[in-house]
Amino acid sequence: MDIGKEMKTKLINYMLSKGIDMINEKGDVRSVIKEEMHGEDRTVLLKIKEFDTLGFGIKGEELVKLKEADIPNPTVTVLVSEDCFIQIVRGKLTFRDAFFYADMDISGDNWMRDYVVFNKIFEQFNILAKELGI
Repeated sequence: MDIGKEMKTKLINYMLSKGIDMINEKGDVRSVIKEEMHGEDRTVLLKIKEFDTLGFGIKGEELVKLKEADIPNPTVTVLVSEDCFIQIVRGKLTFRDAFFYADMDISGDNWMRDYVVFNKIFEQFNILAKELGI
């Protein structure tokens, strides 16, 4: 099912604003963050090519919402197309496949170590999308 530009914008906004809160409430990502990040605060700038730049950071064991202005020097940048982001969220494409088949670029210090955390975060976005019937 192809969705229009307006629906894509709403879905992306929702997943990045409400989704992060819901992921934190569920707590499923905390153990992965704790194990992989070793108490480090990490900032991730999620750049969706056709969309406003949004991001999230990892503070302690939680995700926090950020705007591009809040993260002038992100530790990691994830560049993804709007369609790729939505396919991952809807479970049509895995985070791993998007990365390995060049639909997504990840750069920054220790990004490979953070890959495990990003994968878990995107898995949670996918679970939320299913729960919401998206």
